[in-house]
Amino acid sequence: MHASRASLAAPLALALALAFLVLPGSAQAADPTPMPGVGLAEAWPGVKFTEPVFCVSDGSPDSMFVGEQTGQIVKVAKWRGQGAVPQPTVWLDLKSKVAYEGQGGLLGCAFHPQFAQNGRVFVSYLAKGPGGENAFVLVVSEFAATPGGSCDGASEKRVLQIGKRRNIHQGGGLAFGPDGMLYLGVGDGGDPVSQQTVGKDFPSQTPNNPLGKILRMDVSTVGKCVPGAGNPWATGQGWMPFIYAYGFRNPWRFDWDAQGRMWTAEPGTSGEGSREWVTEIKRGMNHGWPYFEGDRPFAQGGAAPAANNMVMPVLVYQSGQRAGAAIGGKFYKGSRVPALKGKFIFIDYMRGEVYSVDLSSGAANDWRLLGQVPECAAVGMDAQGEVYICSNGKNSIWTVIPR
Repeated sequence: MHASRASLAAPLALALALAFLVLPGSAQAADPTPMPGVGLAEAWPGVKFTEPVFCVSDGSPDSMFVGEQTGQIVKVAKWRGQGAVPQPTVWLDLKSKVAYEGQGGLLGCAFHPQFAQNGRVFVSYLAKGPGGENAFVLVVSEFAATPGGSCDGASEKRVLQIGKRRNIHQGGGLAFGPDGMLYLGVGDGGDPVSQQTVGKDFPSQTPNNPLGKILRMDVSTVGKCVPGAGNPWATGQGWMPFIYAYGFRNPWRFDWDAQGRMWTAEPGTSGEGSREWVTEIKRGMNHGWPYFEGDRPFAQGGAAPAANNMVMPVLVYQSGQRAGAAIGGKFYKGSRVPALKGKFIFIDYMRGEVYSVDLSSGAANDWRLLGQVPECAAVGMDAQGEVYICSNGKNSIWTVIPR
């Protein structure tokens, strides 16, 4: 992503052994094997986007919306493989509002489940703040759009603001869950864990701090959000009532499987022996960071909880010589590649690799390599369940196809 590959991980790893897949309770296995009969192709051949960070659908079968980190959302008709390749047009321009620096800029977008009827759309971005501990602000705003038409930039209503000291690790993943609630992934703020002192609270482990958390919001009322009913700490108890789950490093993207379980992939530190991992997001639970990086004990700070009191990853791989920065992901619901049905499609930004893994049992099975897309920053999905890979470095968007 913009300004550095540290967008999802710290500086490149030192030369190590080749990467490994670690399944808790099992032996290490080799890197994922290529999946036969599957390939990647540009969704809009020759079209150059500007640092794309998401590719989302409003429910229409004929077009997609691409978020450019510099601050614009562009709309582009699908290309069916014949005729002229459609060109994108600006749908929403926030360039004057976003803080496009570090990992900042436009971050996420979620169309309301009833967008075709109500025209409501939600966008997350990083903006400048007043300074100090609030030098930056992670913003979630609601906009009014005309289904099939344009989005009114002047209609912005900020529904949530989170102050940040640094312009990295803000997360910004935004999606509606099967329950109709709006979920937001918030990064841990990016402070080097090595600088934390023993006994100091880590942001992702602090109950009254939104950093390093998954937030769950009810946006039933236009221009307003409240904690979702059923949130684990909705009545207080010293916790922010928006918090749904905690203990994350930088939950950039996430999705739900056919059973309603929520999943993400997270990047490690990219230091020596660092881990990348895939984990289920569980309501009210601690997901380990920074006491654990993936499956290995990591930070010191007070009394670290035991692993059996945390949600541990189902898939962990060691960065190795090629470094790594795992990003998840979408569950494949399309028809082009039947072998991928129900599989979790996730990516590694640093390796430039696209993966699938079977999580249907709640464990990780059949980890496969689908192809390579340099500096792949996000996985998106269209109304038919086909997936799209945003190449933030090459300014292109790819899709999974049969070979």
